[in-house]
Amino acid sequence: MDKPHSIISSLEDPVKEVRRLTGGLGVDVSFECVGSPDTPQLALDLSRKNGTTVVLGVFEKPASL
Repeated sequence: MDKPHSIISSLEDPVKEVRRLTGGLGVDVSFECVGSPDTPQLALDLSRKNGTTVVLGVFEKPASL
C-alpha cells in the first residue's frame, strides 16, 4: 500500500476493504483502542496471519474473541 486510506465501517466492510488493499493478506499490526465489545474481534480479523493485534481499549462489559 503506497498511501494512507480511510475506511468508514458504516459504509463498507472493513475486513473486505483491508483485504482488498493488502492483496488479501491483512495488516501487519492492528490496534483496538475503542473499548467496544465488538472491536477486539474486528482487530483480529484485520490482521494478517502471524500479525500482531494490540488491545488497548477500556471495556465496561466483557468482550469475547
